[in-house]
Amino acid sequence: MDALKPLYEKLLLDIKNEGYLQVDETTIKVLDEKKKDKSHLGYYWVYHAPISKLVMFNYSPTRSGSAALPVLENFKGYLQTDGYSGYKAYGAKS
Repeated sequence: MDALKPLYEKLLLDIKNEGYLQVDETTIKVLDEKKKDKSHLGYYWVYHAPISKLVMFNYSPTRSGSAALPVLENFKGYLQTDGYSGYKAYGAKS
């Protein structure tokens, strides 16, 4: 994973520098390695920069709006979402 870190950081920087982002979170079933054949819900957070066609995915075990903090912190621009209340904190900062 350490070898991928520079690539991740560059993508994160490029996404943050976009002036327009589309963001959405969606559920994913996550297998529980401690319990055979059991799963729980996790969340993919998807960030799409339509102008540059960049896409970034982050995983979070919760739907909390704080899961978007690594990408949306210090983001300046237009943020298009589905209206989920977890994004309100980011709208207030713009």
